[in-house]
This record gives sequence, C-alpha cells and structure tokens, in this order.
Amino acid sequence: AQAALDAAGPDDHFWLGAAYGLLALAAWSGGDVATAVETFTAALASLQAAGAAVDELNSTALLAQMLTVSGQSDKARDLSRAALSRSTALGMRTARASADLHVALAELDLADGDLASAEAHLGLAAPLAEREPRSESHHRRIVTSALLAQARGEYDRALRLLDEAQARYRAGYYPDVRPIAAVRARVHIASGDLGR
Repeated sequence: AQAALDAAGPDDHFWLGAAYGLLALAAWSGGDVATAVETFTAALASLQAAGAAVDELNSTALLAQMLTVSGQSDKARDLSRAALSRSTALGMRTARASADLHVALAELDLADGDLASAEAHLGLAAPLAEREPRSESHHRRIVTSALLAQARGEYDRALRLLDEAQARYRAGYYPDVRPIAAVRARVHIASGDLGR
C-alpha cells in the first residue's frame, strides 16, 4: 500500500483512496487508532474526489467505528448521519452502506442508553442488510441486536442472536473490535448465568 501511495500521482484519487485505506486498516489492526482515523479520513476524501460514492459510503461506517473506538462518539454520530443522508438519496446501489450506517448509529444509541432509537435503526438496517447477506459486516447488525436484547434483560434472545451472528460471521479486512465470544461472555455475566 505504501508503494502504491508513493507511485500514485496527485490526481489518481481512486488509487490514493485504496492505498490510504489499506494503510489505515494496517494501523488499526496494529492498535494505532489515531493514525488509522487520520489515514482513513484521507482515504474517504480521495474516494470522494474520485467520484467513487459507493466505495466512500461503504467505508464511512468503518471510519465511524474507528472514531468511536478513539473516543470521538459525537464526531462518529455526525459523520454517520451525514453519510446516511447521502446514501439514502442514492438508493439501493448503496443499500449496504445504509445498513452499516444504521448499525453504527444503533451502536452509538445503545452506548447512550437510547434503546428505542437503537431499535429503530436496527429495524431500518435489516431489510437493507439482507440484500447482501454475505457481507463481512452483516454479523455486526445481529451482534448489535443481541446487545439491545441484553440491555432489555432478554438474555436468552441475546444468546440466540449471538448464535445467528456466529453462523453469519465472515472474516474481513478489518479488526473485529467486538468479538462474538466477548459479547457472549458479557451477556452471561449480565444474566448472572456463567454456566452456559
């Protein structure tokens, strides 16, 4: 990725976006979230300059996740809302992006304790996500639904959802910052049942 970045010209926006994106994912996987945020922001700007709206919007939820992990939840929410508005305007060709952005907003709502808004976002994400059921981000919606069930005290439902998420899990190019096993342990602890 660094060699591609060095070889790209100033107007090679798509290739710059791809190179920056891969460098950001490498930084994130290595635990350098600040560099990941900075570099991925450059990737999205390059993709936008290239006119690659689908790629840009598909990646925006990932940047929102990086921002959340780095403690910038408000910025993640603003970014997700703006991108969701653009994605919705583009229609079904950006269905995956819209689904992922709804999930990002649901995760932020859960962190804020706004269960009704989280549920609404997950409800809007579900039919969009089912258009691409093999997406590597698809399981995140189901994990977030499990966390919503846990927040409501519906522990058995949360565990069933985690089973479904595990069955749909597909390894991707980015780190899994919310492993299903860790969420399952959290649900068991919350329910007081550590024996399952």
